[in-house]
Amino acid sequence: MGEDSLLLKQNVSFKEAVNQTMQSIEYRKGIKDIKVELVKSELIGEHYSLIYFPFYCYIFTGPKKKSLVIVDALSHKTVKGNVDIDKLKQDTAGKKIPYRPLSLIPFKCPNCGWDFPYKPHTSVHMCTTCGRAWRERNGHYIPVPYIIFLDGEAKKDKYKFLAFWRFIVNIKTSAREYKRLDEFYDLYPLSRLMDKEKSAKRSITFYVPAVKIKNARAVDKLAVQLTRTQPVFKKYKPAGMGNIDMSDIWLDLKEAKEMAHLLLLSMTKKDHRKTKEVIREAVLHFKNAGIILLPFKEKGIYLREVHTDFALQKNAVDLG
Repeated sequence: MGEDSLLLKQNVSFKEAVNQTMQSIEYRKGIKDIKVELVKSELIGEHYSLIYFPFYCYIFTGPKKKSLVIVDALSHKTVKGNVDIDKLKQDTAGKKIPYRPLSLIPFKCPNCGWDFPYKPHTSVHMCTTCGRAWRERNGHYIPVPYIIFLDGEAKKDKYKFLAFWRFIVNIKTSAREYKRLDEFYDLYPLSRLMDKEKSAKRSITFYVPAVKIKNARAVDKLAVQLTRTQPVFKKYKPAGMGNIDMSDIWLDLKEAKEMAHLLLLSMTKKDHRKTKEVIREAVLHFKNAGIILLPFKEKGIYLREVHTDFALQKNAVDLG
Protein backbone atom coordinates (compact mmCIF):
# COMPACT_ATOMS: atom_id res chain seq x y z
CA MET A 1 0.00 0.00 0.00
CA GLY A 2 1.53 3.32 -1.09
CA GLU A 3 2.37 6.12 1.32
CA ASP A 4 -0.11 8.48 -0.37
CA SER A 5 -3.03 6.04 -0.29
CA LEU A 6 -6.39 7.50 0.70
CA LEU A 7 -8.12 5.43 3.38
CA LEU A 8 -11.76 6.09 4.21
CA LYS A 9 -14.02 4.67 6.88
CA GLN A 10 -16.33 1.86 5.89
CA ASN A 11 -19.52 3.84 6.60
CA VAL A 12 -18.58 6.92 4.54
CA SER A 13 -21.32 7.86 2.06
CA PHE A 14 -20.68 7.86 -1.67
CA LYS A 15 -20.97 11.65 -1.87
CA GLU A 16 -18.53 12.20 0.98
CA ALA A 17 -16.10 9.67 -0.52
CA VAL A 18 -16.11 11.58 -3.82
CA ASN A 19 -15.52 14.91 -2.03
CA GLN A 20 -12.59 13.55 -0.02
CA THR A 21 -11.10 11.99 -3.14
CA MET A 22 -11.25 15.30 -5.04
CA GLN A 23 -9.55 17.08 -2.14
CA SER A 24 -6.76 14.48 -2.00
CA ILE A 25 -5.59 14.69 -5.63
CA GLU A 26 -4.24 18.25 -5.60
CA TYR A 27 -0.69 17.07 -4.96
CA ARG A 28 1.13 13.88 -5.88
CA LYS A 29 4.72 12.78 -5.39
CA GLY A 30 6.89 12.90 -8.50
CA ILE A 31 10.43 11.76 -9.18
CA LYS A 32 12.86 12.24 -6.28
CA ASP A 33 10.15 13.50 -3.91
CA ILE A 34 9.18 16.37 -6.24
CA LYS A 35 5.57 17.40 -5.56
CA VAL A 36 3.37 17.76 -8.62
CA GLU A 37 0.41 20.14 -8.38
CA LEU A 38 -2.67 19.21 -10.41
CA VAL A 39 -4.18 22.47 -11.61
CA LYS A 40 -7.34 20.83 -12.87
CA SER A 41 -8.57 17.31 -12.17
CA GLU A 42 -11.81 15.35 -12.26
CA LEU A 43 -13.09 11.84 -11.59
CA ILE A 44 -14.25 9.74 -14.52
CA GLY A 45 -16.61 6.81 -13.99
CA GLU A 46 -16.31 6.67 -10.21
CA HIS A 47 -17.66 3.52 -8.59
CA TYR A 48 -18.50 3.02 -4.92
CA SER A 49 -17.14 -0.27 -3.54
CA LEU A 50 -15.16 -1.70 -0.64
CA ILE A 51 -11.67 -3.07 -1.29
CA TYR A 52 -10.45 -5.55 1.29
CA PHE A 53 -6.70 -5.20 1.83
CA PRO A 54 -4.87 -8.02 3.66
CA PHE A 55 -2.73 -7.43 6.74
CA TYR A 56 -0.96 -9.70 9.21
CA CYS A 57 -1.57 -8.74 12.82
CA TYR A 58 0.71 -10.04 15.59
CA ILE A 59 0.79 -9.50 19.33
CA PHE A 60 4.18 -10.15 20.96
CA THR A 61 4.28 -10.66 24.69
CA GLY A 62 7.41 -9.50 26.51
CA PRO A 63 8.45 -9.52 30.17
CA LYS A 64 6.70 -6.23 30.89
CA LYS A 65 4.35 -5.40 28.03
CA LYS A 66 2.69 -6.53 24.85
CA SER A 67 3.60 -5.13 21.42
CA LEU A 68 1.22 -4.92 18.46
CA VAL A 69 2.72 -5.28 15.00
CA ILE A 70 0.70 -4.86 11.79
CA VAL A 71 2.36 -6.00 8.57
CA ASP A 72 1.30 -5.30 4.99
CA ALA A 73 0.59 -8.81 3.68
CA LEU A 74 1.53 -7.89 0.10
CA SER A 75 4.78 -5.98 0.58
CA HIS A 76 5.74 -7.37 4.03
CA LYS A 77 6.45 -3.84 5.28
CA THR A 78 5.64 -2.95 8.87
CA VAL A 79 2.64 -0.61 8.96
CA LYS A 80 2.53 -0.26 12.74
CA GLY A 81 5.02 -1.30 15.39
CA ASN A 82 8.80 -1.23 15.74
CA VAL A 83 9.72 -4.89 15.31
CA ASP A 84 12.32 -5.77 12.66
CA ILE A 85 10.36 -8.23 10.52
CA ASP A 86 13.40 -9.56 8.65
CA LYS A 87 15.25 -10.28 11.89
CA LEU A 88 12.11 -11.78 13.40
CA LYS A 89 11.74 -14.19 10.46
CA GLN A 90 15.29 -15.40 11.03
CA ASP A 91 14.84 -15.80 14.78
CA THR A 92 11.56 -17.74 14.46
CA ALA A 93 12.55 -19.70 11.32
CA GLY A 94 9.39 -18.51 9.61
CA LYS A 95 7.03 -20.08 12.13
CA LYS A 96 5.22 -16.85 12.98
CA ILE A 97 5.86 -14.61 9.97
CA PRO A 98 5.31 -16.15 6.50
CA TYR A 99 8.40 -16.23 4.31
CA ARG A 100 6.71 -14.76 1.26
CA PRO A 101 4.14 -12.01 0.79
CA LEU A 102 0.65 -12.92 -0.33
CA SER A 103 0.20 -13.27 -4.06
CA LEU A 104 -2.81 -12.21 -6.12
CA ILE A 105 -4.36 -14.52 -8.70
CA PRO A 106 -6.64 -13.45 -11.56
CA PHE A 107 -10.37 -13.92 -11.03
CA LYS A 108 -10.62 -15.94 -14.23
CA CYS A 109 -11.20 -19.57 -15.14
CA PRO A 110 -7.79 -21.27 -15.65
CA ASN A 111 -9.32 -23.44 -18.38
CA CYS A 112 -11.07 -20.95 -20.69
CA GLY A 113 -9.91 -17.57 -19.34
CA TRP A 114 -13.44 -16.26 -18.79
CA ASP A 115 -14.28 -14.17 -15.71
CA PHE A 116 -15.85 -16.01 -12.80
CA PRO A 117 -19.26 -14.75 -11.63
CA TYR A 118 -18.65 -12.25 -8.85
CA LYS A 119 -19.71 -14.01 -5.66
CA PRO A 120 -17.34 -12.78 -2.95
CA HIS A 121 -18.29 -15.36 -0.31
CA THR A 122 -18.27 -18.53 -2.38
CA SER A 123 -15.49 -21.07 -1.72
CA VAL A 124 -15.84 -22.80 -5.11
CA HIS A 125 -15.95 -20.80 -8.33
CA MET A 126 -18.15 -22.22 -11.10
CA CYS A 127 -17.29 -21.11 -14.63
CA THR A 128 -20.52 -20.46 -16.52
CA THR A 129 -18.71 -20.71 -19.86
CA CYS A 130 -16.83 -24.03 -19.85
CA GLY A 131 -18.61 -25.60 -16.88
CA ARG A 132 -15.48 -26.22 -14.76
CA ALA A 133 -15.34 -25.73 -10.97
CA TRP A 134 -12.32 -24.45 -9.03
CA ARG A 135 -11.26 -23.69 -5.47
CA GLU A 136 -8.33 -21.56 -4.31
CA ARG A 137 -5.37 -23.15 -2.56
CA ASN A 138 -1.95 -21.63 -1.86
CA GLY A 139 -2.31 -19.02 -4.59
CA HIS A 140 -3.49 -21.46 -7.25
CA TYR A 141 -6.78 -22.81 -8.56
CA ILE A 142 -7.46 -26.49 -7.89
CA PRO A 143 -10.14 -28.27 -9.97
CA VAL A 144 -13.19 -29.47 -8.05
CA PRO A 145 -15.17 -32.40 -9.45
CA TYR A 146 -18.91 -31.89 -9.42
CA ILE A 147 -22.02 -33.67 -10.63
CA ILE A 148 -25.51 -32.36 -11.27
CA PHE A 149 -28.07 -34.97 -10.32
CA LEU A 150 -31.14 -34.70 -12.53
CA ASP A 151 -32.79 -36.65 -15.30
CA GLY A 152 -31.46 -35.28 -18.59
CA GLU A 153 -34.98 -34.93 -19.98
CA ALA A 154 -36.22 -32.73 -17.12
CA LYS A 155 -36.32 -28.96 -17.49
CA LYS A 156 -33.58 -27.50 -15.34
CA ASP A 157 -35.17 -24.04 -15.07
CA LYS A 158 -37.93 -25.47 -12.87
CA TYR A 159 -35.56 -26.23 -10.02
CA LYS A 160 -33.24 -24.58 -7.56
CA PHE A 161 -30.02 -26.57 -7.23
CA LEU A 162 -28.48 -26.75 -3.74
CA ALA A 163 -24.80 -27.60 -3.35
CA PHE A 164 -23.51 -30.40 -1.11
CA TRP A 165 -20.05 -31.77 -0.44
CA ARG A 166 -20.08 -35.52 -0.99
CA PHE A 167 -17.42 -37.83 0.45
CA ILE A 168 -16.67 -41.52 0.38
CA VAL A 169 -15.90 -42.17 4.06
CA ASN A 170 -14.27 -44.94 6.05
CA ILE A 171 -15.04 -44.93 9.78
CA LYS A 172 -12.06 -46.26 11.69
CA THR A 173 -11.80 -47.25 15.35
CA SER A 174 -9.18 -49.18 17.31
CA ALA A 175 -11.27 -52.36 17.04
CA ARG A 176 -12.73 -52.14 13.53
CA GLU A 177 -12.96 -50.21 10.28
CA TYR A 178 -16.32 -49.57 8.63
CA LYS A 179 -15.94 -49.35 4.83
CA ARG A 180 -19.08 -50.81 3.27
CA LEU A 181 -22.66 -49.71 3.49
CA ASP A 182 -23.81 -52.92 5.21
CA GLU A 183 -21.23 -52.22 7.95
CA PHE A 184 -22.47 -48.65 8.22
CA TYR A 185 -25.99 -49.95 8.89
CA ASP A 186 -24.63 -52.04 11.73
CA LEU A 187 -23.94 -48.70 13.40
CA TYR A 188 -26.99 -46.82 12.12
CA PRO A 189 -29.77 -49.33 11.45
CA LEU A 190 -32.75 -48.26 9.36
CA SER A 191 -36.36 -49.06 10.12
CA ARG A 192 -36.80 -50.53 6.64
CA LEU A 193 -35.01 -53.57 5.26
CA MET A 194 -31.98 -53.11 3.04
CA ASP A 195 -30.74 -55.39 0.29
CA LYS A 196 -27.72 -56.93 2.05
CA GLU A 197 -26.09 -58.06 -1.17
CA LYS A 198 -26.26 -54.61 -2.79
CA SER A 199 -25.26 -52.69 0.33
CA ALA A 200 -22.19 -54.92 0.76
CA LYS A 201 -20.95 -53.64 -2.63
CA ARG A 202 -21.47 -49.94 -1.91
CA SER A 203 -19.19 -47.51 -0.09
CA ILE A 204 -20.30 -45.20 2.73
CA THR A 205 -21.24 -41.73 1.45
CA PHE A 206 -21.58 -38.59 3.54
CA TYR A 207 -23.55 -35.53 2.39
CA VAL A 208 -22.62 -32.15 3.88
CA PRO A 209 -24.60 -29.03 2.85
CA ALA A 210 -22.35 -26.39 1.28
CA VAL A 211 -24.95 -23.60 1.23
CA LYS A 212 -25.11 -20.66 3.63
CA ILE A 213 -27.06 -21.89 6.65
CA LYS A 214 -29.61 -19.79 8.55
CA ASN A 215 -31.24 -22.62 10.53
CA ALA A 216 -28.53 -25.12 11.51
CA ARG A 217 -30.94 -27.66 13.00
CA ALA A 218 -33.13 -27.88 9.90
CA VAL A 219 -30.15 -28.19 7.54
CA ASP A 220 -28.48 -30.77 9.79
CA LYS A 221 -31.69 -32.83 9.67
CA LEU A 222 -31.55 -32.88 5.86
CA ALA A 223 -27.88 -33.93 5.92
CA VAL A 224 -28.75 -36.77 8.32
CA GLN A 225 -31.59 -37.96 6.08
CA LEU A 226 -29.37 -38.07 3.00
CA THR A 227 -26.45 -39.73 4.78
CA ARG A 228 -28.51 -42.38 6.56
CA THR A 229 -30.67 -43.39 3.61
CA GLN A 230 -27.80 -43.31 1.04
CA PRO A 231 -30.07 -42.54 -1.96
CA VAL A 232 -29.20 -43.26 -5.59
CA PHE A 233 -29.53 -40.21 -7.87
CA LYS A 234 -29.83 -39.78 -11.62
CA LYS A 235 -26.85 -38.03 -13.17
CA TYR A 236 -26.95 -35.14 -15.58
CA LYS A 237 -24.01 -32.88 -16.40
CA PRO A 238 -24.57 -30.00 -18.84
CA ALA A 239 -21.90 -28.45 -21.05
CA GLY A 240 -22.15 -25.10 -19.25
CA MET A 241 -23.50 -23.65 -16.00
CA GLY A 242 -25.21 -20.55 -17.41
CA ASN A 243 -28.70 -22.05 -17.37
CA ILE A 244 -28.52 -23.54 -13.88
CA ASP A 245 -30.17 -21.76 -10.95
CA MET A 246 -27.82 -22.86 -8.20
CA SER A 247 -26.94 -21.80 -4.67
CA ASP A 248 -23.58 -20.35 -3.71
CA ILE A 249 -21.02 -22.78 -2.31
CA TRP A 250 -20.21 -21.20 1.05
CA LEU A 251 -18.62 -24.10 2.94
CA ASP A 252 -15.03 -24.88 1.99
CA LEU A 253 -13.58 -28.39 1.87
CA LYS A 254 -11.83 -28.25 5.26
CA GLU A 255 -14.94 -27.05 7.10
CA ALA A 256 -17.07 -29.65 5.29
CA LYS A 257 -14.85 -32.42 6.64
CA GLU A 258 -15.20 -31.00 10.14
CA MET A 259 -18.97 -30.93 9.76
CA ALA A 260 -18.91 -34.56 8.61
CA HIS A 261 -17.64 -35.52 12.07
CA LEU A 262 -20.66 -33.78 13.58
CA LEU A 263 -22.92 -35.91 11.40
CA LEU A 264 -21.78 -38.98 13.31
CA LEU A 265 -23.29 -37.45 16.45
CA SER A 266 -26.41 -36.16 14.69
CA MET A 267 -27.19 -39.61 13.30
CA THR A 268 -26.81 -41.30 16.69
CA LYS A 269 -30.02 -41.79 18.64
CA LYS A 270 -30.09 -41.59 22.43
CA ASP A 271 -30.78 -45.32 22.90
CA HIS A 272 -27.95 -46.44 20.58
CA ARG A 273 -25.35 -47.22 23.26
CA LYS A 274 -23.22 -49.37 20.96
CA THR A 275 -23.01 -46.62 18.36
CA LYS A 276 -22.11 -44.00 20.98
CA GLU A 277 -19.19 -46.12 22.17
CA VAL A 278 -17.92 -46.57 18.61
CA ILE A 279 -18.10 -42.96 17.47
CA ARG A 280 -16.50 -41.69 20.67
CA GLU A 281 -13.12 -42.79 19.27
CA ALA A 282 -13.98 -42.89 15.58
CA VAL A 283 -11.71 -41.27 12.98
CA LEU A 284 -13.00 -40.47 9.49
CA HIS A 285 -10.92 -41.08 6.38
CA PHE A 286 -12.17 -39.19 3.32
CA LYS A 287 -11.92 -40.18 -0.34
CA ASN A 288 -13.31 -38.77 -3.60
CA ALA A 289 -14.38 -35.38 -2.26
CA GLY A 290 -16.55 -33.43 -4.66
CA ILE A 291 -19.54 -31.15 -5.06
CA ILE A 292 -22.98 -32.43 -6.02
CA LEU A 293 -25.92 -30.24 -7.03
CA LEU A 294 -29.33 -31.60 -6.08
CA PRO A 295 -32.56 -30.25 -7.61
CA PHE A 296 -35.15 -28.80 -5.23
CA LYS A 297 -38.65 -27.66 -6.11
CA GLU A 298 -40.58 -25.00 -4.22
CA LYS A 299 -43.76 -26.27 -2.56
CA GLY A 300 -45.30 -23.72 -0.21
CA ILE A 301 -42.82 -22.84 2.53
CA TYR A 302 -40.63 -25.83 1.67
CA LEU A 303 -37.98 -26.82 -0.82
CA ARG A 304 -38.35 -30.51 -1.69
CA GLU A 305 -35.55 -32.59 -3.16
CA VAL A 306 -36.82 -34.11 -6.42
CA HIS A 307 -35.47 -37.66 -6.02
CA THR A 308 -36.11 -38.29 -2.31
CA ASP A 309 -38.86 -35.75 -1.52
CA PHE A 310 -36.90 -34.73 1.58
CA ALA A 311 -38.10 -31.28 2.64
CA LEU A 312 -36.25 -28.21 3.82
CA GLN A 313 -37.86 -24.94 4.88
CA LYS A 314 -36.90 -22.15 2.47
CA ASN A 315 -35.93 -19.79 5.30
CA ALA A 316 -33.42 -22.36 6.64
CA VAL A 317 -30.83 -21.40 4.00
CA ASP A 318 -29.67 -18.26 2.25
CA LEU A 319 -29.96 -18.95 -1.47
CA GLY A 320 -28.42 -15.63 -2.52
